[in-house]
Amino acid sequence: QQVPHGLTQSPSFMITKVIDDIASWYCYHKDLDPTNPQDYYLILNDNDDKDTLTNAWGTNPPDNTTFGDRQVGWGDGKDVISYIWHDVPGLQKFGIYEGNADANGNGPYVELGFRPALLWIKSTGAQGNWVVVDTQRDQYNPVQSKLYADYNGQENVSNPPGDSASLNNLDILSNGFKLRSNNSWTNSAQTYIYCAWAEAPTVNLYGGQSNAR
Repeated sequence: QQVPHGLTQSPSFMITKVIDDIASWYCYHKDLDPTNPQDYYLILNDNDDKDTLTNAWGTNPPDNTTFGDRQVGWGDGKDVISYIWHDVPGLQKFGIYEGNADANGNGPYVELGFRPALLWIKSTGAQGNWVVVDTQRDQYNPVQSKLYADYNGQENVSNPPGDSASLNNLDILSNGFKLRSNNSWTNSAQTYIYCAWAEAPTVNLYGGQSNAR
């Protein structure tokens, strides 16, 4: 079925979860595939790479009015909650970058058009945790304070296997972010999706500049 989403543009990133049954948190990202992103998904509470299910999000990618629901992880008669975003210049951006596995601190620079307050990164071609960083817990570069959406350990104390506080380093910059390590969860030779929300949005929904923080 097609579900109205109430946005003014096609969704860039979606999270869905059945609320009256046991199931995972399923995620759509517009860059999981260049031609048929509706056939792919990630699981927010799992570190697996992207998986495929034909028409998982409809027979076509979500458009500016609806997205498809193929009951990913649930069945008939269930209540499902969805969180849905689209790109807004100066406010939020959802995209993709290619890692370069540079071990000397010269990883990719990702231009956002704003300074991010909250950033999620997830590998799409191999297992890897959902890395979560922000400007409140770690206010100086390189940012090292990390949480993981798919892992219940403490911040930088009980880390997933193979991680430490010195890995997954990155710089949060005035116009984007730059990777500073070659850890496989943020900068090996593979593809990553990101979700970024602004620290101080430069536009508002009614046009013009905004000084909101």
